Amino acid sequence: MALSPMRACILWLLLTSYKFIVQSEAQRTFSIDYEKHTFLKDGKPFQFVGGSMEYFRVPRRYWDDRLHKIRMGGLNVVNFYIDWSGHEPEPGEYNFRDNYDLSAYLEAIKKAGLLAVVKPGPFVCGEIDNAGFPYWLVGKHPHIQYRTMQKEYVHEVEKWFNVLFPRIMPYLYKNGGPIILVQLENEYGHLDGYCDRNYMEFMLSLQERLLGKDVVMFRSDSPIKFRYDCDWVRDVLVGGNCYPKTNITDAFSEIRLNMVVPGGPILVPEYYTGWMDYWGYAHNKENPQDVVRTFDEMMKLGANVIFYMYHGGTSFGFKAGTSNTAPLVSSYDYGAPLAEDGDPRPYYYEIRRVIEKYMPVPQGTLPGQTRKLHLGAIRMNGGTPLNEVMEHFREKGLLRQKRSKFPMTFEEFGLDFGFMIYKTKVRLQRARMYNVTLHGLSDRAHLSVGRNRHVIQAFSFDPDEKTKLYEKVLLREGEELSILVENMGREDFGPKNKDPKGIRRVTADKSTMTDWVMEAVPVRRSSDVKELMRFLEHRDGEPCKGPPCFYYGFFVLPKGQAPLNTFLDPSNYTKGVAFVNGINLGRYWPVEGPQVTLYVPGIFLRSYPAKNVVVMMEIDELPEENRREVSFVNRPIIGQVERSGS
Repeated sequence: MALSPMRACILWLLLTSYKFIVQSEAQRTFSIDYEKHTFLKDGKPFQFVGGSMEYFRVPRRYWDDRLHKIRMGGLNVVNFYIDWSGHEPEPGEYNFRDNYDLSAYLEAIKKAGLLAVVKPGPFVCGEIDNAGFPYWLVGKHPHIQYRTMQKEYVHEVEKWFNVLFPRIMPYLYKNGGPIILVQLENEYGHLDGYCDRNYMEFMLSLQERLLGKDVVMFRSDSPIKFRYDCDWVRDVLVGGNCYPKTNITDAFSEIRLNMVVPGGPILVPEYYTGWMDYWGYAHNKENPQDVVRTFDEMMKLGANVIFYMYHGGTSFGFKAGTSNTAPLVSSYDYGAPLAEDGDPRPYYYEIRRVIEKYMPVPQGTLPGQTRKLHLGAIRMNGGTPLNEVMEHFREKGLLRQKRSKFPMTFEEFGLDFGFMIYKTKVRLQRARMYNVTLHGLSDRAHLSVGRNRHVIQAFSFDPDEKTKLYEKVLLREGEELSILVENMGREDFGPKNKDPKGIRRVTADKSTMTDWVMEAVPVRRSSDVKELMRFLEHRDGEPCKGPPCFYYGFFVLPKGQAPLNTFLDPSNYTKGVAFVNGINLGRYWPVEGPQVTLYVPGIFLRSYPAKNVVVMMEIDELPEENRREVSFVNRPIIGQVERSGS
């Protein structure tokens, strides 16, 4: 059948457009010119400035806003880790939804006009619980050795990468996506005394098989020779992580000397804008002027620099890990150019001005400060004892419980985060004081027997202070011994990374206590938190006489008031976890600091006339009767809350 002139014209346009698209995609290449010491994007020299922003630390509805601010800051690349533990929370159960929708995040990056540098791990550090390894690895393989050629570990990594990498493939630059670089492992050279080049070769071969040998990969360490010797592997570009006070001349010289293939471009995969904060330690920060000055120096030398962090976000819930045995705060603000709430700091604009000297930056209105919500005191009720909460869940058949001769760790029990209660009966014929030792404890425990309560803390705020895992406790036969253990985050770095939580054995002097009942405190799963909120709202009984205790309160935003970003101020409370509308904001510990307030994204709040519910799980000390309220303030508070008489 002959085509009409109009149909023939349309068909010609479609075929021509398709041919153009195919040719354009075929021409998309990203590679290295080792003679000219540069990256090549579509065959042309390419220099980039990147910024780190993790999808799992920023509410999904804010991704577009934050990525736009990154682009307007002059950056052309965004860098992020992939969190295995969040994508496979239980064996074989994969999560690529909501804040873990990796495809949606890569699409958002592309829409923002940015390219991507991806760090798939499997070890990512990143100050997240267990460095990104799923908690269940230790429960499933008790003798597993992370980051080795041990068959159990290799099997689990291969299985995970076989799920992950097919999702990444469509977003490689060569396939029309934003991904230009993929990291190999992560700072493996810092695993002092455990170097295995066979492991690095395994990781490289695995990524080459799944992504292709034409994808540019890199490894990164502090620019020190023995670090590079530790994670040496063929063909891969070497990057060097730097601080604002790093001697750049020496660092770049070391990077060049350790190039496996001489002549590669200078890559700084992590240029630190700040540092992590630890509970009980002073607030860590860098001088923004040093950050800008050293960045300018690196750009003059033609380096490709990624700011770590550019927008740190928040370790909501129980996501914050422990680093070198010191638990980390919930905020991951990091002193970054974009603050935890997404607002630009003054040096955001200074960085943009430096970038503008070396490459084009997008034109348009630059982002500024946003309005925040400030509310007065929110009245909280008299509290509900933890024991009542546990009994409610027990009666409804919703409580997770197991029995064992000896205490089970969280991993053996199958509990990823939160709190667990261990109970047993005292079987000691003689009533007296005993040294009760909690073997295997690496966090905090509240030991209760009769009316006596003891807190045992396995870490110290003084690096020179030796901790003890025992307390002198009066024990009488037949009494119930109850131990509440808080998981404050698994280790995220080095050989200590394998960090089971809970306790393994309890002794009273030399006698081992047996026949334990373990129960998970129902604050981990969203369904449990919803049931908890219903129970607390309708519960009618005596107020708490001692911790642990749940406090309930609510507020309604004024009519016409938009739900804006704000910060929960828990200064009247001591230590615990805060929830707003069923969302776990993270841990609070204002008496230790340095974090006092908890960031509350506006999207977590409900507009008038809906009720906004606040729940405080206080585990250390009851607030004064006339000072149970919490408030919402329009700026973060960093420091330490002083209590009267302290």
